[in-house]
Amino acid sequence: METKNPYQSPSKNTSVAAHPSLVFWSMLCVFASVALGALTGALMGAGIGTFLPGYYRSVFSNGKSPDFDPVAVGIGQGLTQGTGLGALIGIALVALYYWYLSRLNSKIARGGERQQ
Repeated sequence: METKNPYQSPSKNTSVAAHPSLVFWSMLCVFASVALGALTGALMGAGIGTFLPGYYRSVFSNGKSPDFDPVAVGIGQGLTQGTGLGALIGIALVALYYWYLSRLNSKIARGGERQQ
């Protein structure tokens, strides 16, 4: 009776490994999503500050002050909120991609074929 050794390494290396280039692309994905989120947030904040300045004037306690600049406040608020949201989206995308790779590796380990 022939038994398979579960600890024996496979004859072919068909798994998807985490290479340094994959880590680089992951970091690039997060950075690009942070930059895109920051830019989008700053533009949206500038738009709100320009076209709806009463919003920021009502939200902040010194909004009625004559030196209060709703456009600058909008850019700052949009930049910080867009950066945070972009970071969350980028990290989620990278996590989903690594989850996909782990599922692909487990399928390959069970004997399934890798489709290209």
